[in-house]
Amino acid sequence: MAKNVRIFSKNCKLLCIHTLILSRITQYEAPKKQNVHFHAIISKKSKFMKSIIFVCLGNICRSPLAQGIARDLNQKHHLGLTIASAGTGDWHIGEAPCPHSITVAKQHGIDISDLRGQQVKPSDFSDYDLVVGLDDSNIANLKALGCSNPLKLGDFGFDGEDVPDPYFFDGFEGFEKVYQMIETGVINILDHYLENFSK
Repeated sequence: MAKNVRIFSKNCKLLCIHTLILSRITQYEAPKKQNVHFHAIISKKSKFMKSIIFVCLGNICRSPLAQGIARDLNQKHHLGLTIASAGTGDWHIGEAPCPHSITVAKQHGIDISDLRGQQVKPSDFSDYDLVVGLDDSNIANLKALGCSNPLKLGDFGFDGEDVPDPYFFDGFEGFEKVYQMIETGVINILDHYLENFSK
């Protein structure tokens, strides 16, 4: 009889513990997932953004224009940034920007004739605070090369639109539009990420 009482008491105790655990589980609420912006360390108007690299396909048309525009703003506003550009391909390493890009930049008072083509390297993804692609293809190529958080220039003023590659344009037509798109995007990126820059 005493043995049966002890067994019953033990079973009651186990049942109570089981009920308590179930109660705790049903009352538990998992923490809500927070949306974290890419480049979470560098928030809007951050004082920590010190470098940026612009990347297109060949580094002779669009990204040199972006570098030239950003370099000009860097000098005028004393931003203290390190600015570069590169291509995902290796076809134009060591070459100057295409003549039409040099011309359209010069029409806006910017000289990019000293720039030379280079290919983006995996080390650039850690060396530069921001890695900015000019179109979806550039973004896909950057991710394939190991860049986990590239930005797209068109997200800063053109609702995610690609900056078209003027290398395939017929003559000079279209380069001015490309210049305007790049200038708008560069200005908006600097305004978004730098506390000492104002449009």
